[in-house]
Amino acid sequence: MDQGRPVRPRAGTGRGRPVRHDQGRVDRRIAGPLIAALLWAGAAGAQQIAVPSGLEISLYDVILDANSQVARFRFLVPDIAPDAGNKTFGDVIDDLQYVCDSVIVPALHDNGWVSGDVVLSVSDRPVDFGAYDSQVVQFFQPFRLEGDTCVWEDF
Repeated sequence: MDQGRPVRPRAGTGRGRPVRHDQGRVDRRIAGPLIAALLWAGAAGAQQIAVPSGLEISLYDVILDANSQVARFRFLVPDIAPDAGNKTFGDVIDDLQYVCDSVIVPALHDNGWVSGDVVLSVSDRPVDFGAYDSQVVQFFQPFRLEGDTCVWEDF
């Protein structure tokens, strides 16, 4: 879980400044088609993505950094809010693995991404990229693309 630190690029990929929404090296040429592919793959064009646990999960942002080969996918999961379902990271991790393997990997491959890193984040409500809001529950999980699979990575 985020400890209030801004998201920073990997060593050697930037100048160590926090990456802010729309200020990173984003390949917007494929972000639009990639979002469309993800939404289509999820539920026939709806924003909801069907996951094994049955939790309500929807994609709301994609940030692609072609230079460092990092793809960030941001999802809303209202049930992680304390006043909703109060679901924990353990309740959503299997769904994140499923979404990464079943939805994100095929969409990335269809758009020419065959290697690199994927960071999935879920929050109970939208928050600006790189921002910390103590009122928003957020979970993050990095993965490494390996063939047709997302391999769990640690921060």
